[in-house]
Amino acid sequence: MKSSNNPNYQKAVKFLKSVIDSGEGYCTTFLNVCEIRRGAYSSDEKEKELKLIESLLYIIPVIEYYNDLFYDTYSLIYSGLVKNQSRIGDFDELIASIAVSQNARLVTRNKEHFERIKEIDEFRDFEVISY
Repeated sequence: MKSSNNPNYQKAVKFLKSVIDSGEGYCTTFLNVCEIRRGAYSSDEKEKELKLIESLLYIIPVIEYYNDLFYDTYSLIYSGLVKNQSRIGDFDELIASIAVSQNARLVTRNKEHFERIKEIDEFRDFEVISY
């Protein structure tokens, strides 16, 4: 998590509020929770950051997801990115696999990073949204 004065933090909060206000469904993955908690543990304000994360997770459902569709989707994404020499990192490939297998849009600050998945034939319709 970043300081509330950080422009990226402010953009993320504004985007989350707009999604909540829209009534549209939203969630995060257990992998995203690992990433943000990892950041909190690296912070000089660990306790403050962990409390903020807990308050966010109170309103954001967390997908703890794994089944054959997820496993196959991950395998296709991984092998396609390896073939294209455009891997995006283990966690991001797993996060994208969860989104794809749930037929969900992926929201990220790093849209170009995840757009590489659309270069794989099976995933041309994968929707990535930037905030």
